[in-house]
Amino acid sequence: MGYRTAWFGKWHCGEKSVAKDCGFEGFSLPGYGFSYIAGEYRDYLESKKLERPRVKIEWSARLLPVENKVFTIGNKESNLWGPFETTGHMLTQKEGHVSYFLSSIAIDWLESLKPRESFLLKLELWSPHHPYHVAEPFYNSVDSNSIQLPLSFVQDLDMDMPDTFRSSVRR
Repeated sequence: MGYRTAWFGKWHCGEKSVAKDCGFEGFSLPGYGFSYIAGEYRDYLESKKLERPRVKIEWSARLLPVENKVFTIGNKESNLWGPFETTGHMLTQKEGHVSYFLSSIAIDWLESLKPRESFLLKLELWSPHHPYHVAEPFYNSVDSNSIQLPLSFVQDLDMDMPDTFRSSVRR
């Protein structure tokens, strides 16, 4: 009692509700949500003088001909290939990534607290999660040849595994 509570980010508690419906302050979207088209995200970009993120797609799970094409995230054209099942190189400022957006508005909320005010803040970043759109300076920051893969990385998921794993292999 007497706590201010805030939730920023991924909600995953139904397709119709958001965190505010449960008494939280902050920012969330119904279902998985797609922050790049939210008004709050557009306001954030404007306040920081950032352009909409552009991503060069490197891989798509949907096997559409989008590899090596550059898309502006949140525009109608990017919705054609789906925002989720791709990897790519973010060509614009890292601060345009949704993780920076959420962190920034969570910090603003923290700064709105009165001295010694009790609070609970939950920050649920969408990353690391598909889509894997990586901005500089993180893109190519790790030499992939230096990573020692665990044995489970090459495990045959079709053998004696729950269906959820086998369905991933089929996709």
